[in-house]
Amino acid sequence: MKIFLQDLEERFLRSHLPPDKIILDDYDVMKMLKISKRKLADMRAKRQIKFNPTGKKPAEFKAFLNGKNFIVKGSRGGKNYYTLQGVMDYVESITVNPLSNQVNL
Repeated sequence: MKIFLQDLEERFLRSHLPPDKIILDDYDVMKMLKISKRKLADMRAKRQIKFNPTGKKPAEFKAFLNGKNFIVKGSRGGKNYYTLQGVMDYVESITVNPLSNQVNL
């Protein structure tokens, strides 16, 4: 956890912006958490990490033209964006305290 927080300080906290105002994309989060694209997709599917999709159209999105329904072709999926606060919340949720800190001797 200390190494992770030190990395955050070096990369982002010097900008003097609050963590909920710092926007990250998939690449930034994968690099920060040292995970693969597939793992990040699984985390999003399980709603373990907060994200904001952009540019995605629902499967039932159809345009109406000349009385015919058609699916718009050539539309790509959007990107996913994350806030630094969302990533930090995820890290805190999975962090396990050592047993020695929990036992009073």
